[in-house]
Amino acid sequence: MIPPIRKIMNSITVRLITGVYVIVIPLILLLIYSNNQSRTTLSTQLTATYENLLQSYLQQIDNQLDNARTYAANLALFENDTLLATFSTDETTAQYAKLRLKNSMEERALMSNIIDGYFTCLQTREGESFLISSSSSSYGSDRTLISDYVKEYLSQIQTGDNPGSSGWYTHTLNHTDYLIYMMTNGGEICSGAYINMSLLPSHLTGNDLSAEILFLPASSLTPLQEDTLPGMQLISQNSGSSPAVLTTWLNETELLNTLPFLQKYTHYITLMLILLVILMYLLIRYIVTLPLKRLTNAMSHIQNGNLEHRLQQQHATTEIQIVNNAFNHMIDQVQNLKINVYEETLKTQRSQLRNLQLQIRPHFLINSLNTIYNAVENDNKQLASKLILHSADYFRYMVKVDDDFVPLNEELEHIITYLDIQTLRYPDLFTYSIKTDPRTEDALVVPLLVQTFVENSLKYALHMSDTLHIHIEAESFELDFVPYIKLRISDTGSGYPDGVIEALKNDEPIIDGRESHIGIRNAIRRMDILFQGDVKWDFYNETGAVSEVTLPAIFADMPASH
Repeated sequence: MIPPIRKIMNSITVRLITGVYVIVIPLILLLIYSNNQSRTTLSTQLTATYENLLQSYLQQIDNQLDNARTYAANLALFENDTLLATFSTDETTAQYAKLRLKNSMEERALMSNIIDGYFTCLQTREGESFLISSSSSSYGSDRTLISDYVKEYLSQIQTGDNPGSSGWYTHTLNHTDYLIYMMTNGGEICSGAYINMSLLPSHLTGNDLSAEILFLPASSLTPLQEDTLPGMQLISQNSGSSPAVLTTWLNETELLNTLPFLQKYTHYITLMLILLVILMYLLIRYIVTLPLKRLTNAMSHIQNGNLEHRLQQQHATTEIQIVNNAFNHMIDQVQNLKINVYEETLKTQRSQLRNLQLQIRPHFLINSLNTIYNAVENDNKQLASKLILHSADYFRYMVKVDDDFVPLNEELEHIITYLDIQTLRYPDLFTYSIKTDPRTEDALVVPLLVQTFVENSLKYALHMSDTLHIHIEAESFELDFVPYIKLRISDTGSGYPDGVIEALKNDEPIIDGRESHIGIRNAIRRMDILFQGDVKWDFYNETGAVSEVTLPAIFADMPASH
């Protein structure tokens, strides 16, 4: 029988559609690849342009940061006016020095479009003196915040709570990020500069970027990346002179608008091609597939024995009409042989029925009833009760023999019931043991598979003089990453007779003078069919007869075949 999936794949519809897709899909893929390459190239170029522009701006910023740091350090360590304003005993000299410092810082702040202000804090004889200058674009609130912060900063240095700073650093004052640099000479003089980071983008107005530019602390970059909207690409450049980054966004949606028409509307063109393929499929279905399907349905009716079925004349191509007429004429001829075919079918069915009847052995039922009867006659109620309970379990399980599969644990429970019945019938003549891997308990096996071999041991290895031991073992293993289970049924009898092992391995009939042994052969054939030949058998003698079967480990939620 042809598997359903193979039958579908071999249909003319699938083949025609496959042929169309083989031609169309490469074109679609080429179009999509070209579009993606164009987008990637354009995105790469724009990203590089944005990065270069940011780098250029950042270079300017870093240069001014370096200059401001040099100027602030010079004020704190080397500037003569700073020293005079701090240590001079002449009040007039000190005041003139402060004035010159104030003018110098104001002039320096106005020269820069990045630095928002400079400051100098002096510990003079008269007390603390704080000088601060700012550019025209800075806020008055910045001066107050920076003044308070510097004074607090210096107090921490004096108490040893703050080790001071050797470079630019970021600090948040009143929910605003500032970039600050401070240099002290040890305690009496502290000079520095500051930048309100929220104002820096306004200094870059008129830039070549159409997107918004942000100057942020480096620690803010990760949250900003996480909050970036879909379709936007965050581009950033790290400052080499400070712990800050310059960022902007690349709008990928606007990027698509710059693509040529064919590349911009690739998805729509792809959709049109897919709709075209669907239209071709419907056309092929109407002209070819449906007439062929009606023909195959008619053949199915004939195959099922309905020789009265005929193809109706419908509008179709000339070739299909010829095929339909030829089919109807052929069935008319076949119907004349209906009686002979019917009789041959009956003969075949009777033969199959006889073969099935040969496999039905009611001996166990009769023997069980006889044993129960003898127990009742001997007034052994306990034995009769056990036999009745075990027999009920046994025949309840026998109802499942028509099922293809049962879990291994149910099969083994049935074997225990069967062996317990036999133990009651033949006390002290045999023992048994069962060892299973827990991973095999839910694996599916053919009903009565294990019983077939156990019955064989009891039938041919059980003797009144010796105690027979039957051992059943189930283990699991993997072969090429595919799980398997191995069932091993062994006994301590005399083993398989000469010639039987080879006959079993070669699937040959085993016939002695009394009967034909078809139980094991039927089990082998049934397993081969259900597992599609993926079953291995081995028969040999050890301390007695040993039968091994290796089969794929399948479970209730898996398909039965591999």
